[in-house]
Amino acid sequence: MFPVAFVMGVTSDVQETLHVARLIGTKTAVNEFIAYKKLGDLISSPSQKLSPRSAMIATYALCGFSNFCTIGIALGILGGLAPSKKQVLSETIFRALLTGCVCCLYTATLAGILAHDPELCRPSNAAMTCFSIANELNKSTSISK
Repeated sequence: MFPVAFVMGVTSDVQETLHVARLIGTKTAVNEFIAYKKLGDLISSPSQKLSPRSAMIATYALCGFSNFCTIGIALGILGGLAPSKKQVLSETIFRALLTGCVCCLYTATLAGILAHDPELCRPSNAAMTCFSIANELNKSTSISK
């Protein structure tokens, strides 16, 4: 997955690109929950192995259910709903997996293109510089009064 992460434009740092590529591979081979856990570990590590931009791109790349576990779930559910179409489903399901992966990676690439300077919201600086829905709600209620 390293070439994919490199083409997505994660960063010029090879180690960061390798971390994001491993996350994408984990998401596809295992599932997105384990990949998100690993992403959280990378972000919260003291050495901060990912830049805010790489973390943002990885977050978008991991959004989605395009992994091999989902193939079994989809075949089980759709095969139960239409047992006569199991052959068609089994022929189509891998194309659906590939399409889902490409869509997630395309979204992550666009996010990397559009966001120039993302900010990593850690618990230590979340109150100072990060978006807070409570603050936004307080602003909107004070304006309407």
